[in-house]
Amino acid sequence: MSSLTDTVRIVHDQKEGSASEDPARYFEIEWQLTLELTKHTTKLQANLMIKNVKFGEEATQEVKQDLMTAWLGFNKSAYDIELDIDALF
Repeated sequence: MSSLTDTVRIVHDQKEGSASEDPARYFEIEWQLTLELTKHTTKLQANLMIKNVKFGEEATQEVKQDLMTAWLGFNKSAYDIELDIDALF
């Protein structure tokens, strides 16, 4: 059985808003990055997830479609990322 110090889990939640001041183009994205490290970690494993996408009340259908097309397959999905730590040094 693992002790509490065998694994470190780092979770970062972030909310981003569009840079546009035009209410018809405003949207927000909530995302989360999770890193898990163990004392035996040789590869950094990360999980990146888009948790939510919100559009302003005046957002046009075109803006909604453009953003969703850009994030196609990513909204409310998780992606696992591996980085070889040994290769960095």
